[in-house]
Amino acid sequence: MTAVRGKFACVTGGVTGIGYEFSKTLLRNGVKGLFIADMNEKGAPEAINKLQQYGDAEIKFEKIDLMNMYQAECMLKKMVNEFEHIDILVNRASIVAEANYESMINVNYVSNKWLMSILADIGLLYTTMLALYRYMPKYKSGDEGIIVNISSIFGIQPGFSAPVYGATKHAVIGIGRSFGTDYYYNRYKVKILTMCPGSINNSLSEDPNIDLDIDLFKEEIKNYPSQEVAYCGKCLEKMLEKPENNAVWITEGREIYQYPIENTFVRQK
Repeated sequence: MTAVRGKFACVTGGVTGIGYEFSKTLLRNGVKGLFIADMNEKGAPEAINKLQQYGDAEIKFEKIDLMNMYQAECMLKKMVNEFEHIDILVNRASIVAEANYESMINVNYVSNKWLMSILADIGLLYTTMLALYRYMPKYKSGDEGIIVNISSIFGIQPGFSAPVYGATKHAVIGIGRSFGTDYYYNRYKVKILTMCPGSINNSLSEDPNIDLDIDLFKEEIKNYPSQEVAYCGKCLEKMLEKPENNAVWITEGREIYQYPIENTFVRQK
């Protein structure tokens, strides 16, 4: 895979779950260096030990909280210091928190988990902007850089059990679609792609970042096709075979496909 082999990649939230599958996929496809940024410092040694069987790449880990621009820039600086290059950025870090919505509106409650669900995706915006504007144009090893942002199936369709989570995931698609336009590609030679995973088997009980009405959520998704987390890795692999700027991909059940989004609306006369 020419978009991956011999390149230098960064995965946020790459120690467990979907992020771990992304790390594994990049290693199997021949990245030369992998930088993992995650708050899960305790789980990192075991994850890295397991990941080393999937490729010969040098793997570096850094505990970083991406909920502010300073930390996001520290991550990118540290990767460049380690590898001198950054070619691929996979923005996985996320949180689900649907409690105490009134406190979220009050910006004084910065520590509230509801607000953290928005801050997590602001962190994604920070890393996208910094990589696009400052780092990839200067430090990519080839002609193009690639940013893959992770949204959700709830970024495309409404979800009554997690409305604010859905709103933030709609925003992730908006970030990718806006920065993925020809204007930015022609200036910076960086492609922006977005992935929307569907329901993941067993993800609810294992993810410490989930804070919502689990029973309500299960009721909503019981008729949705579910999938093993490995399909997210397969989706990333398919996206990077021939990366198309501004593309939005879905992985749901056993299906992986590009989601058709019209560039213009039909104007009613």
